Amino acid sequence: GVYPWLGSIYPGGGIGAGAGVRREFGDDGAVNVVAGYSIRSYTIGQADVVLPAFADNRATVTVSGQYIDAPDVKYYGVGNDTSKDARSYYGYTPTTGGARLDFAVSKYFTAGGEVSYLDVSTSAGHTAPSIDAQFQPSDTPGFETSQFSFINSTARASFDWRKRLGYSGSGGVYRVRFDDYRDQDQDRYSFRSLEAEALQLIPILRANWVIAIRGVATITDAGAGNDVPFFLLPSIGGGASVRGYPDFRFRDRNRLVMNAELRWTPARFMDMLLFYDTGKVEARRQ
Repeated sequence: GVYPWLGSIYPGGGIGAGAGVRREFGDDGAVNVVAGYSIRSYTIGQADVVLPAFADNRATVTVSGQYIDAPDVKYYGVGNDTSKDARSYYGYTPTTGGARLDFAVSKYFTAGGEVSYLDVSTSAGHTAPSIDAQFQPSDTPGFETSQFSFINSTARASFDWRKRLGYSGSGGVYRVRFDDYRDQDQDRYSFRSLEAEALQLIPILRANWVIAIRGVATITDAGAGNDVPFFLLPSIGGGASVRGYPDFRFRDRNRLVMNAELRWTPARFMDMLLFYDTGKVEARRQ
């Protein structure tokens, strides 16, 4: 039925709220539609249709569409040595539609793929300074145009042996994802991306103390005459990578992120931790 929605629309958009509606069909199929708005005027609309499982309930197909309007995404330039004083803003409006296949190979191992159409519009930011006041096409790939369209093909696999329900205190997850972006308009921004992540949880002292170690590497490769547009460059900064920096603080073709945490759960609904994050972006993966 109808339910309230609370979450993040896009990094840097602040907390968002909205509503959704979900209807089931068949044995385990469902239609889900969500719309939300954030405190920084970010907007999202998303619809998903999960078809009934097949292949002995191991496989599912999801058809989805999503619209996001993010009018003030932070941009500091490209490279690991950019200055925080170069902060600017741009508008980012991606619209996607596609189909995804997920297959449970075993209890812990899953694989899948997806093909989607991605349409992107960029614009000047609503907040000053706007990106066009700070940067030029010569230092910002993709800045010379504001309309992009891609066919994005994805293949992924993961081995996840963490505790399935509740707060995981042991196990780990290891995943790899490959993306192929084919520029449909200008034949200048086709590229490939490979991302690998490993997370290991080590319980100590009856599992309410946990050491968590994580590493993420993302590399991109563009053919001759092509480049990775600035809004799709791997980035560092924010809660999912290096928490001492704002979202999208550093961008470049390749990135490496490493996190270490000492987690303590003193009570059922309280979690505390000490963490150390490090990472870098580089034009050359070497």
